[in-house]
Amino acid sequence: MIYYLGRPISDVIRIDSDYYENIRNHKANLIRALNIEVNFDILLGNYREFEEEILTMSLRHNIFATELHYELRPQRKELNRRIANFLSSARSYLDQLLRNMNMIYGEGAIKPKSIEKLTNQKYDNCFSYRLMEQLRNYVQHYGLAAPSISVSYTATKLKLSSQFACTLTPQTLKKHLLEDKEIKPSVRTEINALTDPIDLKYHIREYFGCINAIHNEVRRTLAEDSDSWEKTIRDAIDRFKIEFHLKDDEETVGLAIFKSEGEPPSTVIEKHDILMKFIEYRKHLQSVNEVRDDVAQSITTG
Repeated sequence: MIYYLGRPISDVIRIDSDYYENIRNHKANLIRALNIEVNFDILLGNYREFEEEILTMSLRHNIFATELHYELRPQRKELNRRIANFLSSARSYLDQLLRNMNMIYGEGAIKPKSIEKLTNQKYDNCFSYRLMEQLRNYVQHYGLAAPSISVSYTATKLKLSSQFACTLTPQTLKKHLLEDKEIKPSVRTEINALTDPIDLKYHIREYFGCINAIHNEVRRTLAEDSDSWEKTIRDAIDRFKIEFHLKDDEETVGLAIFKSEGEPPSTVIEKHDILMKFIEYRKHLQSVNEVRDDVAQSITTG
């Protein structure tokens, strides 16, 4: 087997198998790190849309005199869609997170184990986390997350004039969540202790706050190694540029590592493109998706 860095049809450098495997593995780790960021981006987008839907609905009720009771039905449907999307993306994020961390560092390695431990701690220490996991199961197998919504007006403490705050709240009842026969006995006891109706806004916010804390720790963990992985890719691109007297990355389009049984352009058995764009995209997502640590403890109001 012969290993190459270059373009399969021209401009190639022969490399050894260790160099090839190092580039391949480091690129794979960076792709998995990107997948984690993309999943968080989807989760964050669904959470933001849930909060935006509540604000939009509250505004309509606060402005229009014709917001009649029957008009809550389409609003309830839309709000349930937002909640279902959020819960589904949260589960996908958590499931794929541990799988990606294990693929990067190896099954049973210290770093994925520490993330798994943190995830378990969040579950154990936060009732909202446990409740939202149960709500997701209910939505998947039984019914709507919020079978009802309420609209209330509360007098504010503004000194200049008497004003009222309009609040829209997605709600559920204990009996709905307890329809699940497979619910853990401890969680069943906790739900039974709640007061009906259950305000889902608070628990969704707390749940997202837990996941955000987990994601921040994942970022810190990956940052300890990602610079080294990125340098491997960067060095391979620069090596090719120097070898063929190229000035910038745009001239390296089509660059890859590949292995073949003979000299190019013989049949390529395995090929991995080498580029920086996906690395830049991951950094972009990290930058635009930097969430406040106290996101669960703050609300938006007009």
